[in-house]
Amino acid sequence: MNTLKIFCWALVLFVAQNVTAKTVKYVEVGVNRSTFRHESCTPGYGISGGLGLDYYPFSKFGGFVGSGLKLQNIRISLKDRIWEANLNQMDNYFKKGDININLLFVEIPLQIGITKKISNQTSLEFHCGYNLMIPLSNNNKINKSRVIKLEPNDQGEYDYDYERVDGRVEGFENLFFGGKIVYKSYFFSLSIEKAIDARQSSDTIRIYDEIEGYLFNIGYNF
Repeated sequence: MNTLKIFCWALVLFVAQNVTAKTVKYVEVGVNRSTFRHESCTPGYGISGGLGLDYYPFSKFGGFVGSGLKLQNIRISLKDRIWEANLNQMDNYFKKGDININLLFVEIPLQIGITKKISNQTSLEFHCGYNLMIPLSNNNKINKSRVIKLEPNDQGEYDYDYERVDGRVEGFENLFFGGKIVYKSYFFSLSIEKAIDARQSSDTIRIYDEIEGYLFNIGYNF
C-alpha cells in the first residue's frame, strides 16, 4: 500500500509542475450508504460532499489524476447487542440495547481515471483510487439500553458482543472505484468504497470492523 501512495503522490506532483495541463475543479454533494463488512447491522444513510480538482496531462486519451477535500457523515445501526456495563467488568451484569453509529470524517482522496466523450455535451468518466479517512467528530448514541444478568458457560466465560474501552474513534483507509455521467458542467457520480483495514468505530464500545459504502453525488464542474 505504501507503493500505491507514493505512486499517486508522484502523479499529483508531476501534473502540478505542468502549467499547461488542463484542470477541472468541481463541487459535489450527495448521500452515502454505509455498512460494516462483518457485523450484522442495519445500513445507514448520511450526507457527503466537498471540493475536488482533476488534472488532465494526458489529454489525448482523457487520462487524469486528482485529489480533493471532502466530508462524509457515516451512519450505521446495530440492533439488540450486549456489552460490558463497566470499563473494568467485575461481575456478570451487562447492558443490552441498540447502538447507533454517527461519525463525521474528513476524506482526502487520491484518484486516477479516464474520461470518454460520447457527444459534444456529454461524457463518461471512470475512476479509482485511495482515500484517507480522518475522524472529526462522533455523535454515537445508545438507545433502549437496559441492564441484564448473564450466566457463565462451562469455561466460566460470558457470551457478549463488545468490550468497554476508554479510547477514541480511529481513522482508516479505503480503496474506491466508480464513475460519472457528465452533461455540460453538471454530473452524477457513483462510487463504491472498500476499507483496507479494520478500525475502532466507537469511543466507548470496541466495535472493530471495516466500514464500507456507496456514494451517490451530484455536482458541478468549473
